[in-house]
Amino acid sequence: MNNLLPFRLGEVGRAFLLSRKAGLGFWQVLSTIVIERILDLSMAVGLLFSTLPFVVGATWAREAAFLVGGMVILGLVVLYILARSRERA
Repeated sequence: MNNLLPFRLGEVGRAFLLSRKAGLGFWQVLSTIVIERILDLSMAVGLLFSTLPFVVGATWAREAAFLVGGMVILGLVVLYILARSRERA
């Protein structure tokens, strides 16, 4: 659906279709799609910043790569904790 609809509106259509098929609420399905996109982007950013020091050759890029990598890992841990404690979240 993303190929047919502009501005990534295919994700909304995907959430609608999956919610009808799975018998779950629309917002439950949409939240999992958002988390999936966050994971995709965090992996892409992590790969970009982990290889950036080798490409650029800048000394500061290595520290920045470690900092961004740590933030990505911390974000993933926070998402995991939120998923495990749904009642409190």
